[in-house]
Amino acid sequence: MKLHPIVVFLLDGLADRAHEALGGRTGVVVSLSERGTARSMLTDRGVGPQLAASALDPRWFDECSWLHLPAYSLVAAPVAGAAVAAAALAPRLSVDLSSTAALRGYGIGRFRALLGRLRPAVVLGTEAEAAAVGDLPDCELVVKLGPAGVRAGGQVYPAIATRPVDSTGAGDAFAAGYLLGGISLGLRAAARAVARMGAMP
Repeated sequence: MKLHPIVVFLLDGLADRAHEALGGRTGVVVSLSERGTARSMLTDRGVGPQLAASALDPRWFDECSWLHLPAYSLVAAPVAGAAVAAAALAPRLSVDLSSTAALRGYGIGRFRALLGRLRPAVVLGTEAEAAAVGDLPDCELVVKLGPAGVRAGGQVYPAIATRPVDSTGAGDAFAAGYLLGGISLGLRAAARAVARMGAMP
């Protein structure tokens, strides 16, 4: 797997790299969408969560300027150790809050303390996730508002009008676009993602 030179997504321990390092099956996600506005997901993470820091190869992060970590990769061992070690190898870090259930299961105070140690430049989350973690000093908080767009720096930026087909991957598309080119590119990427069935490649 060739890593993008600008943005790296570490999802459950870089699933393909975990498969190479550990053997076993890669992860599978099944997404069920109803009219493009609601979805349910069935997840088998395979060996991804078993990736440990000792299996990381620093060369995986050569020329990367961002590392983007979902909270899922920070709240379960041993992949959390790999995620923290990977964060030390990238010049800039962003974190997606991922799930209120995952945050509460790990412990909100404990997760806030972890963010304090990691010092991400950007944190992204839904309104519910952002409310759960509260104020996060020393980082930019970008709140994803679904069809209403996003809120950043106290300002709401409306979503780009599109015909929703499937919301799968819209948050990740926004994050990638945002890290590469700011809010405008993020919103365009999200609009493109929801206008097609399946996660946008």
